[in-house]
Amino acid sequence: MVLCSLALSLVWFCCAYWIVFNGFGGLSLRSPAAIDTYAMVIMLIAVSFGIDYLRTRMTRAYDLLRPNKWGFSLFAAIQQVVTLLIVLSVYILASKEQGVSRLFLLWFLVGLLPLLTLMHRLLPQWLSEHLFGGRYLYQAVVVSDSDLGQDRILAWLERHRCYGVTVQDTINLQTIANEEGVCSDKVLQALGDELKKRRPAMVIMHQFPLESGALVKLKQLCDRLGCRMIVSLDMGPEFANMLSFHKDGDMQLISIRQEPLECPTNRILKRLLDIAVSLPVVFLLLPFLTFWVWWMQRRQSPGPIFHRQMRSGMNNEHFLLYKFRTMHVGHGSENKQATKNDDRIFSFGRLMRKCSIDEIPQFINVLIGDMSVVGPRPHLPKHDEEFAQIVDHYQLRHLVKPGITGLAQVKGYRGEVTNSAQIKDRLLSDVFYIENWSITMDFSIIWKTAYQIFRAPTTAY
Repeated sequence: MVLCSLALSLVWFCCAYWIVFNGFGGLSLRSPAAIDTYAMVIMLIAVSFGIDYLRTRMTRAYDLLRPNKWGFSLFAAIQQVVTLLIVLSVYILASKEQGVSRLFLLWFLVGLLPLLTLMHRLLPQWLSEHLFGGRYLYQAVVVSDSDLGQDRILAWLERHRCYGVTVQDTINLQTIANEEGVCSDKVLQALGDELKKRRPAMVIMHQFPLESGALVKLKQLCDRLGCRMIVSLDMGPEFANMLSFHKDGDMQLISIRQEPLECPTNRILKRLLDIAVSLPVVFLLLPFLTFWVWWMQRRQSPGPIFHRQMRSGMNNEHFLLYKFRTMHVGHGSENKQATKNDDRIFSFGRLMRKCSIDEIPQFINVLIGDMSVVGPRPHLPKHDEEFAQIVDHYQLRHLVKPGITGLAQVKGYRGEVTNSAQIKDRLLSDVFYIENWSITMDFSIIWKTAYQIFRAPTTAY
C-alpha cells in the first residue's frame, strides 16, 4: 500500500506539473525552475511516505469488512498528506528554496488527498480479490478437540473471507478418540488417514490438542502431504490484545501483557524526554517560583516551603516526594485525602492545588530518576494498601515509574477518591497507558496537562 501510495503521488505530481505549467484548462503559473529543483521535491515525497510507513506500520491495519471504510481511508490519506506537507515545509524553510512554486505545491497536495482516499478505499479490496483468490484460494481443514473450538475457528474464518481461506472440512479429535480409544498414536493415525483422503492446502488446529511428540509427527505428515499447518493459540477474548511473542534460540516465550517500556530503547527515549523537560524547569523556573511561594506562605501560613512525603514508586519501592506546602503546619492528619473546602488548606495553597503549581518541585524527583513526567500518579503507601484491597490488579500501576501527570489525570480522574468506581476508572487509564505507551502519547498528555493549568477540572482541589 505504501508503494502504491508513492507511485500514485508521483504520477499525480507529473500530471499536476504538466497541467499547471503548460496552461491546460486555463491554469498557468509562472515558468518553473530548473527540473532538478523539482527532482529534489520528488525525492522528498519518497522520504515522506517512508516516514509515514515507519510511523504507522504497526497500527494501520486494513480491515476489509469494517463498515466505516471511507472514514478509515480518509484518515489514512490525511496522515500521508500532512506528513508530506511537513517534510516539504521543513525543506523549503531550511533551504530557503525560492524556485519551487508554493501555489503549485498547494495545488498538488489538495488534489492528492482525494486520490489517496480513493486508493485506500478501493485498492485493498482489489488486491485481496486478486492476491488471495483463484489458485491462491486455500482449501483448509479445521482440526479441534471440541465443538466450541471448532466454532470459534469457523466464525473467525467467516469474518475474514478476504484472507482467501475456505473451509473444506472439519475434524473433531474428540470424536476420533471415542472411536479409536484415548491412545494418541491411534488418534494421530486416524487423523493422518483423514488428511490423506482430503489432501487440504492448509490444516488449522485449534490450540495444541495433541502432546508435543504427536504434534511433531503431525507436522511431518503435513510436510509429506505438502500442506501448510497453522495452530490457533486461542486463549480467550480477555487475552486478545495482551499477548506478546518472543523467540530466543530454541526457546519460545509468550508474555501475557504488552509493555512497550520493557524495550530499552523506549526507556531511553522516555528518560531523555524526562531530562529535557525537567532540566529547564528545575534550574530556570523553580528558583523564581520557590521565592514567590515562600513569600505567599510567609503571609498566609508560615512554615517550611516544601512538603516531603513518602510515596510508592516503580516496583512498589518508596521514595521521598517533594511538593510545595499547601496546608497549614501541624494539621495532624497526614494520611487523610484533601477534600473540597478542606480547612487544612490555606487560600494560596488552594490556588496552587487548583493550577497544579504545588506539583512543580516533583520535577526534582524526575531529574534524579524517581519519577517520570508522565505516568501513574504516586500515592501514599497507606492509600495503596487500601486501594489494593478494593481492586485486585491495582499493583499493576507500579510496573512503570510514577508521573507528575498521567492519562487518568487528563481524563479528569484527579483529586479526592470517594468510591471504588473512581479507583477502577483511574486504574483502567493507568493500565492502558502502560500497555499502549508511545512517545506521542506522552507529548499529548503533557499538552493536555498544560491546558488544564488554565482550565482546571472541578475535581482539582
